Amino acid sequence: MKLHRTIIVVLSACVLFSAIAASGYTVKKSSSVWSRSSDHGGKVTTEQIRGFERQLTSFFRVKSDPKKLPTSLIASPRPTQTDFFKIARYWNLLSADFRNAYLGSAIIPSSMNMYVSPRGMFEVYYATSGNDSVDQTDSYGYGGGNRRTLTSGPNGVPDYIDEVAWAFDSAWSMEIDRFQFVQPNPFIDKSHQSTRYKVIVRDVDFLYGAGTYGMTTPTGSAQGAAMGQQSYIELRNEWRDPAWAASDTSTHTDYPRHPEWGARVTAVHEFFHGIQFAMTRSYTGATEAFVDDFPETWLEATGVLMEQLGFADIKDYLQYAGGFFDDPTLDIFSGYNDVYTTSLLAMYLYQHASAAPDIAFVKNMFFNNYRSPVGFGDDLLHSARQSGGSWADVLGGFHTASFFTGARSGLVAFLPDASLLPKWSYAIDAPDAGYSVKKDVDPSSMQMFSFAHRSNHADVLHLEFFGDSLAKSKADTNPLWNVHCILQTTNASADSIFEVPVAYSGQADISIDAWSRFDNALLIVSNTHGDSAHGATLVFEPCPITLKNGDSATYPCRIIAPLSPGSLLEATVIAREDLACSLSISAIQLTARQTSGAAKKRLASVNGFSSLGFPMSWTKKAFVGLLMREDTLACGALENKYGVSLSAFSIFKWDDTAAAWGKTGSGVLQDGLVEWRLAPAAPGVYGLFCQVPVPADSFPGDSITAFPNPVHLRSKAIFKVHGAALLQLLVYDVNGVLVFRAENRSPVSELQWPMISAGRSVAPGMYYAVIGSKDTVTKGMKQRKRKVVIVP
Repeated sequence: MKLHRTIIVVLSACVLFSAIAASGYTVKKSSSVWSRSSDHGGKVTTEQIRGFERQLTSFFRVKSDPKKLPTSLIASPRPTQTDFFKIARYWNLLSADFRNAYLGSAIIPSSMNMYVSPRGMFEVYYATSGNDSVDQTDSYGYGGGNRRTLTSGPNGVPDYIDEVAWAFDSAWSMEIDRFQFVQPNPFIDKSHQSTRYKVIVRDVDFLYGAGTYGMTTPTGSAQGAAMGQQSYIELRNEWRDPAWAASDTSTHTDYPRHPEWGARVTAVHEFFHGIQFAMTRSYTGATEAFVDDFPETWLEATGVLMEQLGFADIKDYLQYAGGFFDDPTLDIFSGYNDVYTTSLLAMYLYQHASAAPDIAFVKNMFFNNYRSPVGFGDDLLHSARQSGGSWADVLGGFHTASFFTGARSGLVAFLPDASLLPKWSYAIDAPDAGYSVKKDVDPSSMQMFSFAHRSNHADVLHLEFFGDSLAKSKADTNPLWNVHCILQTTNASADSIFEVPVAYSGQADISIDAWSRFDNALLIVSNTHGDSAHGATLVFEPCPITLKNGDSATYPCRIIAPLSPGSLLEATVIAREDLACSLSISAIQLTARQTSGAAKKRLASVNGFSSLGFPMSWTKKAFVGLLMREDTLACGALENKYGVSLSAFSIFKWDDTAAAWGKTGSGVLQDGLVEWRLAPAAPGVYGLFCQVPVPADSFPGDSITAFPNPVHLRSKAIFKVHGAALLQLLVYDVNGVLVFRAENRSPVSELQWPMISAGRSVAPGMYYAVIGSKDTVTKGMKQRKRKVVIVP
């Protein structure tokens, strides 16, 4: 394959999430009094709903009464942005008392002043005294019906409020006039009937906790409206917190000296949440009600995108972008570190989803759902196609390009601020005996596989990818994997980047010539589905072709065999295609974990143990068989010791993932020799074991359940025996006379004694039940005895 430096991404994905629209924007990590795991799949219990209400009812009741705010609110649990999501989502499941308390808290303090923004689109409410007061400096203003006209001299409105109004007018100009999103539905109550959108400037730190920028609160659908919810915005009144005095001035978040910067990014962000609410569908079902299917992370990410599109010089997102680089192997939509880290993807969509920077992908996501309800995963697929590509074009490209940040930026375009972003790290992988490395890849996430060049490597590196596959009907439109390879050198400008084409079966293979030119091969594997994690394996074969198509080879292994000097162990390979590298088979000592695993399964070893290793790709390109041969002397001692037959002996393979030994085959007796053949065989650790039976008196009492005991004849009860692999039930009286027999050729899970013979009940008294069950090790029958009491 010819190497080139162009990112080419293909494939698509299906992601199934459930969340709801629009939240407040806070610099703190997302948290909630509602457990994140309590409503998986959109389903909650009544108990969860009521518990949620109990925690927040006090807050909303206090907030509805301004006289209580200075003291009472401090002791109340405060809602987070996630809690507002839940309130909107489960509105129809909430009690009438809670809804009344919530709506009662949606008030604009009557003591506040009101200023209409220069364009007349917003009403900005503010206070000149008390906790909600703003800086009273008044030296300029924006007027004349044009937000762009700056006038010097006092205009009767504090400068900060002028800046807030200007910022929201700017948000309207970009998001409504330019991008053509749906206008937000303004909150209206008895005292505020205008159709202007309301912004309340207040002490949001006191209400929602330190660090809050603002909050967009839904207040239900307008009367008779089939679409959208009303909302209003609360914006912080001052920015004196020294935490915002950035030491790195490139982030432009010195809000204490430039509060207008904070107001600007918050205005475009929160206003977009108002738009999101206006574009939601209001479901009125009695159960599992929700508002749309957008994850919280997507809603916040697109809000941050608006910040960057409106005010690119105020790089507020750099404060929390590092969450992605801390661990990029987690679901990009999960909000695993901070709900705002997904903003990196939203900004990437704007920059690269189309041929030129464009809002189209994001806009299509919202309008697709606005026109007709669509799941988030399907929406991603449709929006990608509308932008001329596929969802995996985006996700695989995003993951690959995210490598090129900080000192790595420049070779591949990620984001305009790539040089300011941190770098994610990765470790050099150590392949196993089969030259392979396996990892699980989270939904909508990636894993990094790496392999370093060594002086003893051949000059051709064979790479083979094996991933979970999907049914062909799904794979045709929605393949699972996207894989890219970055071949690195000491001179980054000479690095090579290419896509590894993956078949629908989840397999791919390539050969890299002149491997000695490179220092490392880094493969970025994207799971483009959002439903679950999937396993992926990469095989690195830095060796020449060793077996041609049609060749065969035998690899013997001498193992320690104290019971049978004539033990034979060998592997056979028949190549169906050209094979690189070689097979290894050698005697080994078990690890403590493997020894413990054998003891747990009551396995007694016959001889030594061997490790079989070869590239995983051989399982598809070759026949690999394993032969183990012993004479009967090797098994005789254990047969006599444990009273078992030859069928108790098998080859077992160690499963490192399950930390357990698994049976792989039974032996065949021929001319005094026993042969165990495995075809095909897989790489791993093998041993010949005897399955030791459990002594009859060591079975726990509950391994066989006999009931009722005593048995009351007057209730016409039936004596029943439950257990595993039951074959026989014999009942004797105290004199040893057999009074009942039930036998089966095939094991059953229940046997019963009706205690009636020739229409007559048995006599009350003591009886003995002998219960026979099949021994899965010896293939014989074990018998256990139980006393049975019959009462009138």
